[in-house]
Amino acid sequence: MMRYSPDSINFSKPKPSSIDELKAGDQVRAVGERSADGIHVKADRVLSDPHRIVGGTVTAIDVATGEVKINDLQSKKPLTVIIKHDTVLRRFPENGGMMLGGMMGGGAGGAGTGAPAAAAARPQPQGAPPQGERPQGGGAPGGGMRMGGGGMSMADLLERLPTISINNLKTGDMIILSSTQSSEPTKLVAFTVVAGVEPLLTMMAARQAGGGQPRPAAVDLNGSFGGMFGGIGGP
Repeated sequence: MMRYSPDSINFSKPKPSSIDELKAGDQVRAVGERSADGIHVKADRVLSDPHRIVGGTVTAIDVATGEVKINDLQSKKPLTVIIKHDTVLRRFPENGGMMLGGMMGGGAGGAGTGAPAAAAARPQPQGAPPQGERPQGGGAPGGGMRMGGGGMSMADLLERLPTISINNLKTGDMIILSSTQSSEPTKLVAFTVVAGVEPLLTMMAARQAGGGQPRPAAVDLNGSFGGMFGGIGGP
C-alpha cells in the first residue's frame, strides 16, 4: 500500500501506507484479482490519494493573510481557502468555452476516454500500480478527460494556462482547487487553484446530464478533475 502525502503535491513520490490511513472520500487505485461478480477485488497493490478537489464562488479576498473565502459549489457552505507562497494559481481564459469546444472535437475524447495514455505521460510513482493497468475498483490512472484531435489531456491543458497571483482573483470568480484539510474543518490549504472555470464546469455538467439540464453543482469534482491536478483522477 502506498499513499500520496496530504501536505505535498509531489505525486511521483508516494509513501508507504496501511489500510488504517484510508478515509472516506479518498481516491483509490488498486491492482489485483477481480471477483466473478465484479464487485470485489483481491488487491495486490493499492495507491490512495487524500487530496480534495473543491469548487466554489469567491466571496471575499484578503491579500494580506492569503485567505480566500468561497461558497462551496456542492454543499453551499462557506469555506476559507488558504493561499500559501508555493500555491500555484492559474486562470482559464475568457474564450475557454470556445477553445474547449474545438479541442473536444464534437464530443470525441469524453470524460475518462484515453485515460491510460494520459497517465503514461506523467511520472510513474515508485511502487505504485502500473499506469497501463486498468484500476480494479478505484480511480483511473491520472490524467482525466482527454481532448479530441491532438490527444491533449486536462492535465496538459492545466500546464498551459497562464499563472496569476492572488491579486488577480476577483469576487465572483468561480474556482476549482486541489487542497488538503487544515486543522480547522472549514479551512482548506490550496496547492493549485484555477479561476474562471465556469465554461469547464458547464461542459462537464452537460456531458453528465446526457441531454438533460446541466447542473454544475452535481459534477463529481474529484472524479472529473483529480487527474487534472496530478493525482489519481476519475474513472
